[in-house]
Amino acid sequence: KTYDELFGLYSRNHKVNLKRFNKSQTEIVEAQDISVLVNIFQKEKQNDIRSSDMNAFLKNITNLSEQSNLHCERKLYYVKLNDEIIAGAFFVILNNRIYYLLGSAKKNARQHSSALYGLIDHVIKAYADRTMVLDFEGSQIDSIAYFFKGFGSVNEPYSMLKWNELPFFIRWIKR
Repeated sequence: KTYDELFGLYSRNHKVNLKRFNKSQTEIVEAQDISVLVNIFQKEKQNDIRSSDMNAFLKNITNLSEQSNLHCERKLYYVKLNDEIIAGAFFVILNNRIYYLLGSAKKNARQHSSALYGLIDHVIKAYADRTMVLDFEGSQIDSIAYFFKGFGSVNEPYSMLKWNELPFFIRWIKR
């Protein structure tokens, strides 16, 4: 689809946030160093995620960023306001899919709240008219799922199979 067709699928709220973003004095820059994004995410989510889980997640993202340089295309974008990075997003491109893996913004100003809208819109605009899928990787957190849905995303459920070989009485106790 063309960018205009894709933009037409955005929610009213997302269009308002993009309008605010486009009026701001921000700029989007492509980068290589993911550490700034990792630091923003860690600072903004430190009260929401246990530190051991946070450290493991951020280590995995950093390793993935390094490995993706070798095995596929990666895109890392930052939003700058007055030479300060206020938001970032990390994407990996593989097999005609753009995987949105991490995004975060500083939460201390109105311009910051619309920065992620601008980043994702930037990627949609850059890859419109191609046979690519932007894969948000979903979320079980309602506010994040709502954010993704506002870009006109379509829910694409994935099946998961669990196999438990424990004896029946142990499985019953673990419930």
